[in-house]
Amino acid sequence: MNNMKKMILLIAALLVSASYAGAQIRIGAKASATVSRDLKAVEGWQAGIVPKIRIPILGLGVQPEVLYAYSSRGGENRSWLNVPVNLFWQLGLPIVKPILLAGPYFGYTLKRTENNDLKLDPFNWGIGLGAGVEIIKIQVEARYNFAVKSETGGSINLANNTLNVSLVYFF
Repeated sequence: MNNMKKMILLIAALLVSASYAGAQIRIGAKASATVSRDLKAVEGWQAGIVPKIRIPILGLGVQPEVLYAYSSRGGENRSWLNVPVNLFWQLGLPIVKPILLAGPYFGYTLKRTENNDLKLDPFNWGIGLGAGVEIIKIQVEARYNFAVKSETGGSINLANNTLNVSLVYFF
């Protein structure tokens, strides 16, 4: 049994080493606008850092992000830290590379001003689905975020869903 554990550990270490050896890692800066539900106004923005880790052969990878976000809706102003962790699939074409993204996001409210005295949980999370295109060092994407848990503690609520249109510049 002891030899079996060593063999499993060795295989896992080799797989991890092989994936890191072929992985491409890029760092980018992201700016994003949060669009209203009727698509007529910008309700907020996000900005932050985006590492992109890609395994070239499969076109798969992970794109975690750390973003500062601000929104203003219906007399309420809010700022929060948003951490999406997206899995992506990207075609490895020479210049224009389509990309599909999906994954959870986690948020923590830093500051909130509003007109009522509700006790709110600062943590929220949800699922994001998006698509975009990368041209040389610039990635343009649209992502729809489905809020699973909001600050009010409720479950899925369409009023908390958002559409973000983003621009990422990779260094």
